[in-house]
Amino acid sequence: MKAFCFFSLLVSTVLLSSCSQFIPVSKFAKGQELLGISKELFLAQYGMPYSQDAYYTPDSVMEERLFYIERLYNGDWHVLTTRFTFRDSILVKQEMYKDQSIYDTYKSNEKKE
Repeated sequence: MKAFCFFSLLVSTVLLSSCSQFIPVSKFAKGQELLGISKELFLAQYGMPYSQDAYYTPDSVMEERLFYIERLYNGDWHVLTTRFTFRDSILVKQEMYKDQSIYDTYKSNEKKE
């Protein structure tokens, strides 16, 4: 009986933990709430970006763009890239930079072969 209870607990734990991997909404969906925070606070909350670039605008202001990638499931799998723009280390813009279906990527790679 103890073995059956242990096995049932193990199976339910595995099933429930695998469901947590199906994320339907971006962690950046709150959007407007983030605008105006410092780059330091943003990095502390979300970690290092997948990619970044930096440049000076014509009015000599440092702009940095941080790119974050998420894999989301909402009926099918998508790779969502969100871009954050900082001016003088303050978040001024958030935008969905790219939304690509993993299935479409697989199909286009399949055609190339």
